[in-house]
Amino acid sequence: MRYLQKGHSQPHNHKFLKSKSGDYERSFQRSWFDKYLYWLEYSVENDAAYCLCCYLFKPDKGEQSGAKQNEEYRLAALEKALRHDKLIAPSIQKDIINAFAVETINKLISDLGDAFFSILVDEARDGSNKEQMIIILLYVNKRGCVVECLFIIMHITDTTALSLKMGIETLFSKYNLSISILRGQGYDGASNIHRDLLNEKQAWKVKKAIESGELSTGQGLNQDTSLKRPGETRWGSHFGTLLSLINLFSFVIEVLEDFTENSDNGVEANLQLSELNSRFNEGNTELLICMASLNPSDYFKAFDKGKLVRFAQFYPLEFSSTDLMTLELKLDNYIDDMRSDSDFSELNDITSLAQKMVEKKKHLIYSLVYLLITLALTLPVAITSVERAFSAMKIVKTHLRNRMRDQFLNDSLIPYVEKDLFDSVDKEIVMQ
Repeated sequence: MRYLQKGHSQPHNHKFLKSKSGDYERSFQRSWFDKYLYWLEYSVENDAAYCLCCYLFKPDKGEQSGAKQNEEYRLAALEKALRHDKLIAPSIQKDIINAFAVETINKLISDLGDAFFSILVDEARDGSNKEQMIIILLYVNKRGCVVECLFIIMHITDTTALSLKMGIETLFSKYNLSISILRGQGYDGASNIHRDLLNEKQAWKVKKAIESGELSTGQGLNQDTSLKRPGETRWGSHFGTLLSLINLFSFVIEVLEDFTENSDNGVEANLQLSELNSRFNEGNTELLICMASLNPSDYFKAFDKGKLVRFAQFYPLEFSSTDLMTLELKLDNYIDDMRSDSDFSELNDITSLAQKMVEKKKHLIYSLVYLLITLALTLPVAITSVERAFSAMKIVKTHLRNRMRDQFLNDSLIPYVEKDLFDSVDKEIVMQ
């Protein structure tokens, strides 16, 4: 371990020799040490560059860095050490990955601070056909940037609202997150369990029909079908969805009847029905219309003082009656300042407006307006980050690695998805 404690060999003051390569003379560049700080080594004796990680985990590559500690490390850590104490042991490598995942999440929590945030929740099946729930944290950081980060991926036994609520509360308690600063929840789940029930009903009906002679058997007959998900922009996909709904209408009705007959599922079905009915009610529509008044494009053409005051009224915990009166007075100064400042003339969206206000310190002058902007940006209206996390899950846990445990899957996904946060983790803390 003395080699690690001494640090990798990066002789910044060494005069690197030039060697002819073709028609040019080339040499090692000192700036590479800063660019590849954690893994690049240079051997003065051999006039060659090496990878520290390759050396530590592949001892059969020979001597590097010209240091005697290399051989001592190889003997102590890779040959004489007990099997479970070796850095190449799976248990040790999993501990290292877990430490990096924990520190990455700690970086996320530190960056969040006491800012308002929302969560995006969804679930899907992994390579071993297990239901995995992913939670994405959405907030505006101190630089005015919107951040969507993978918070956790965890296995769930069912997708009922009560189970998800308990899982989220446990998670909040573990990381000391206050529900009082939670300002939105986006959930796009339960589709898998509904699809399974629908397929089971269809398969049972087909089986009964074959047994009674109502259907004939043969290649290509009685294949599984399911409800098609409509695309966002293609009307043809909507037509296909309607056709599949007509084809499976009787099965859909039976699934819904089963949900209402069962007390637990009936509650869940009613909750989902209420959610669908309220997704685009008058209140939500008015909220989106008011929020559009913050758009800075075309010299704040969409600005509407009355709508912004109305927008603030949707958040009574953040805006008292006194704050609303102050906001109404501040909005006149705000819009005059924005339209007269050339730095804000070419902005096209609310995200760039938030960043520019922080950059120019305007968020301190118009703190109530900036609060409106952050609340608008934390509305959970997008799930692209969730889909990216699921895509990464399919890469990390494939059908060839379907025995991967849940904790190892979570620890592997967090650094893989959140590469920027992972790169900022202090390696010294992980080593300790």
